Amino acid sequence: MMTIISIINGHQRIWRWIALLLISLSLAYPMQSYAGNNGRFQLEFGKSDNKTFQDIAVIFKESGQFQSIIDGLNREFVIPENIKVEFADKEGPLYDPATKTITMSYDYIFYLTTVYLEKYPKANDDAILRFTTGSTTFLFYHELAHSLIDVYHLPIVSSEEAAADNLAVIISLEYTNDGYTIAMDSAELFDLLEETNEEYDDDELWDEHALDSQRFYNIICLTYGRYPERVAKELKELKNEKLLAFIEEKGEYCVSEYERQLQAWLQLLEPHLVSQ
Repeated sequence: MMTIISIINGHQRIWRWIALLLISLSLAYPMQSYAGNNGRFQLEFGKSDNKTFQDIAVIFKESGQFQSIIDGLNREFVIPENIKVEFADKEGPLYDPATKTITMSYDYIFYLTTVYLEKYPKANDDAILRFTTGSTTFLFYHELAHSLIDVYHLPIVSSEEAAADNLAVIISLEYTNDGYTIAMDSAELFDLLEETNEEYDDDELWDEHALDSQRFYNIICLTYGRYPERVAKELKELKNEKLLAFIEEKGEYCVSEYERQLQAWLQLLEPHLVSQ
């Protein structure tokens, strides 16, 4: 049986390309300076005994992309205490409110690639790279949302996991170059994960996360809400009749829901911005 490690080792050139793509990505944060005694977002790349994990850590660190994201967050947000962002050989992605730590797992990055290659075994490097980096970035934004909800004690009256997904979509689409691709790749991730489930166990049904298929449709809906013409054009080109029927039925709602989510998050986060 093909393992995650064997698949990645068979595509080492992908990770060299990751560095180039990550360098080309950047957040559209205004260049503000802030000198205060508040907390900071802090980025760390953990060590690993796994040689492939070590290589990935070096690539992500030397690309400077996530450091750029962290620098942008520190310019933009006033946080009451430090939040650590670690790439590590640990379980993840997750946010631990006890330690104020976002963990991005090297192994899960491998898993993202595996899921994609199982569906598209003949995919070229560009497609694999785009999917892996886009999905990883979105998952980081999801955990970032959890951290902001925690340290700001933001009032969330529905599922926090759903709220985190919504904010991750907004950060992608409003503040990240090529955020449209990030959002659509993350939607595809949940669609692929849905395909791996032959049936749902009870623990999946009572889990705090929505089902993968629900997360897929929610991200598509919000992305359509921000870019209706672009999404509709892409779906027509792909001849995806199921999603075309979905946006025809729910399109008006998706546009209004995206605007509602955007305004709600802006209102919640505005008091915590450096400019305030």
